Amino acid sequence: MRVCAIRTIVGFSWVAAAAAAAQQITPGYQAASLPVAAPGDLVGGFEVLPNGNYALFVNGGVVEVDKDDGSGVQILFIPPTRPQFGAFLRIDPTGGTLYFGESHFGDVWAIDLATRDGAVLTNVVFPYDMDFDSAGRAYLAWSAGFGLGSQVSVVDLASGALSDVLVSAEASGPVRCAADDGLWYARPDTSSFPPPPQSTVIYRFTKSELEAALKSGPWTDTDGEVVAALDIAYGLARDASGDLFATDWLNDRIYEVDAETGAVTTLLDDQGSFVSFSYVRHVAETRGAFERHQPETGGSLLAFHTDFFSFNEVVAVRPLRPALAVEPASPVPAGPFQFRVEDGAPFGVALAMLGAGVLADEIELGNRSWPAPLFFGLDVSAGLLFVALALDGEGDVRVDAINPGLGGASLGVQCVIGAGASGSLYGTSAPLEIVFE
Repeated sequence: MRVCAIRTIVGFSWVAAAAAAAQQITPGYQAASLPVAAPGDLVGGFEVLPNGNYALFVNGGVVEVDKDDGSGVQILFIPPTRPQFGAFLRIDPTGGTLYFGESHFGDVWAIDLATRDGAVLTNVVFPYDMDFDSAGRAYLAWSAGFGLGSQVSVVDLASGALSDVLVSAEASGPVRCAADDGLWYARPDTSSFPPPPQSTVIYRFTKSELEAALKSGPWTDTDGEVVAALDIAYGLARDASGDLFATDWLNDRIYEVDAETGAVTTLLDDQGSFVSFSYVRHVAETRGAFERHQPETGGSLLAFHTDFFSFNEVVAVRPLRPALAVEPASPVPAGPFQFRVEDGAPFGVALAMLGAGVLADEIELGNRSWPAPLFFGLDVSAGLLFVALALDGEGDVRVDAINPGLGGASLGVQCVIGAGASGSLYGTSAPLEIVFE
């Protein structure tokens, strides 16, 4: 078990205590966990700050936690009225104000990150979630009380005034703004516990529909376009290509909803008892897309994860490129050797491209709405040899070969990964240069 040094800041302490879980992650992705609060701490909100560190509401205060080791950095804000029950944390598009919703007094606080001063923006009974569109317009999901339905409202950031755009007979659900300034809303089903399967419906409203609601009155949730149905959706996030992600606190899962088809995939299933994923954020990075079999720099999906008494952690899900290797390792001596592909698509195909050497930089190609999903790095001027390899149920393949004694010759190899000979292409491995003795 990994243990970090405990740091105490005005009553807040952090200690790393990782959870043991039987995670099942969709092939083409990887997951790693980072403890961010002491066992038993009550966490009520999670956000990613402009510097990459995490903001959490822990035991009555909003704190900053180091993204690399989970240690406490500083206290950002302590509400003057306590106790508090944290509902959400949300950074504004400028990165200068952190909004904190709490459900004990029903306040939504605006915290100036430069001064760490806080002021109440508005008061509702049960604030649930908040998000901003590209123009900085804030949407707040909230409820006036148990059994009283819920609303999604535009909140004026100067006055705190609320203008409803959506009303629902159900309890509050998470909201997320789309890239085109539309809005996703996940409507729960509270008719029974646990909720019936696929009873949480994700609706989508267009920008023009939201503008119409501000002029003529709010829509009901069922007026929206049905995007997908899930068992439960606690939090929502979206990536750069518009795909939607939802956390399921009851089944301990993270779902991906395809932006084009609405198809739902279980991205991560922790299979824990009394363990929950709740808050979720997507962080775009420098290269590629958050898609299977892409570089890690395609982005990160960060989800808060807890069992409420033995661990509080952030699970980071990132793309995972297939790995290429040779045994014995390069430089390969004369005689038999083995070429391996690992972490590809189960029962898929690896189209191996072989050429004379590897370029220093990979060439980026576009596809769909992804920024740069495929990366090739072979010297195409020297000609390429293509070899199709069938992958096993683990997404692996091993090929036996012989080096007849090529005397310093080098071979560049890269694999395109697909679902099958006629299926979808996902991404590529990193290039591998093999030098022969």
